[in-house]
Amino acid sequence: MTQSEISRWLKAVSVLLAVMGIVFFFVIVPILAVIAKQHYPELAFLFYPGLAYALLIAAPCYAILYHFWQVCRQIGLGNSFSKDNADEFTSISRLAFFVAIEWFAG
Repeated sequence: MTQSEISRWLKAVSVLLAVMGIVFFFVIVPILAVIAKQHYPELAFLFYPGLAYALLIAAPCYAILYHFWQVCRQIGLGNSFSKDNADEFTSISRLAFFVAIEWFAG
C-alpha cells in the first residue's frame, strides 16, 4: 500500500467520522434532549445549556478532524515524518486535552 493510498483511506475515515459527528451532535443529542425535557420537566431549564455544551464539545472535535486531515494530506505528499505533522499532532493533543477538561468540568 502506497502513501497516497493510505492517505486516501485515512481521509475517507475522517469524512466518515465527520458525518457520524454531525448525526450525533445535530440529530441524536437534540432528540435525546427533547426526550429528557419531556421526562424530567423539573430539569427543562437545562435544555438549551445542554445543547450549548454539546456544541462546545463538537467544536474542538471538528478542529481535531481538521488537523488530522492536514496530517493525511502530508502523508499523501510523502511527508509522513515531517515537522508539519509533528506540529499538527501537537495541536491535536492540545485540543484533546481541552475536550477532556470540558468533559470533566461539564
